Amino acid sequence: MKFLADHRWAGISGITAIVGIAVVIIIAIVQAPHDAGLSGASQVSSQAITPSAGAESPTPDAPPSFQASTSPAIFYLKDLTDDMVVRRPHWVWDNEGLASIAGTPYPNSLSYEFQNCSACDESLEFIVPPGYTRLTGTFGLSDKSRHDNLINGVVYFTVYDAAGKQLVPPTRVEYPHSVPVDIPLNGQPRIRIEMSDGDNYEEFVLGDAALARS
Repeated sequence: MKFLADHRWAGISGITAIVGIAVVIIIAIVQAPHDAGLSGASQVSSQAITPSAGAESPTPDAPPSFQASTSPAIFYLKDLTDDMVVRRPHWVWDNEGLASIAGTPYPNSLSYEFQNCSACDESLEFIVPPGYTRLTGTFGLSDKSRHDNLINGVVYFTVYDAAGKQLVPPTRVEYPHSVPVDIPLNGQPRIRIEMSDGDNYEEFVLGDAALARS
């Protein structure tokens, strides 16, 4: 009886060992493709986030810049971009391009017609790109401006540097007269042109106003 019991336990042990080996083999077979898949996925992911040799990461567009060697000799204020303008007139109708003062056309002008105000003060302030040394133009009231017994056709302008110092003191302009402007900027990073004492329907013109390189 002991021999039979031992024989039965040996048989059971052998069967258990065989089943165990089979389970290990099955697990190994199932696991192998899974590991291979993970390895492949890791490699794909790594390739997706790692730039190839010699490639550069994309960079955002840089803002417009001016180089003294490539910028035009004359840069008209009508071509100022938004990132160059610090302050614009508000209570005005503005126009870019052709304007005339006392019958003389100025094709590259900025014009501001005062609206809904009396004795208005408005300013145009802008960044001076590197290399420009003078502000030039002809300032006056356009031929479209109203000038009669009610509207006197008179506006003052003043030019300031970045620190608020007057480069041009308050200057009176009465239609149909105009004032030629040629102002040294002396390395100023910003300029502000103030137009004051304007009334409804008076249109002040920065005739062919431009930044120039000496």
